[in-house]
Amino acid sequence: MKRISIKLSFLIIFIIGLFYFINYFININQLNYNNFNKKTIYYSKKTKSITPTINDKKIFSYYIKKIENNLFEIEFFIDGNKNINQNAVDFFLNFSNLKIIDIKKGDLFKDYPLIKVENNYLKIIASMSDNNNGSFITLKVEKENDNQSSFITLDNKNSGIYFNGKNFLNDKEILYIKI
Repeated sequence: MKRISIKLSFLIIFIIGLFYFINYFININQLNYNNFNKKTIYYSKKTKSITPTINDKKIFSYYIKKIENNLFEIEFFIDGNKNINQNAVDFFLNFSNLKIIDIKKGDLFKDYPLIKVENNYLKIIASMSDNNNGSFITLKVEKENDNQSSFITLDNKNSGIYFNGKNFLNDKEILYIKI
């Protein structure tokens, strides 16, 4: 009888330990999954780039559509934590082998005090946002030389997504678009 109660006690302790062990690994896997930072931003004709799942940062993402042979439309968005609003944006792009044909303001900001293209550099400053995430600006671009690669990169050093003076741009994300 005593021997059965000892075996039963060990079995109960083993089952409880196994339960805690399994519960621990399930919680660890959920924690790792929730903190996973998707760093892929890719080119596609009908696909929006991936939005990160990091805590309090935002990124510029894009949607690109081919209109004709050398003519493309690129719509830029602000994505990220929906709990963080933004009231100003500095958006600076370098581009190569591209000519900007048209620039359309998005529905995210009310005021765009600076939209300027000079040499292979685009400067956009916007303010007064009512939304957390959404369409920011749309560019219509044309490849200048069909035989060369064309690309657009974000100037992370000068760009920012601001709320009350604090920059929430995820500077670890690299925006690089190859056309």
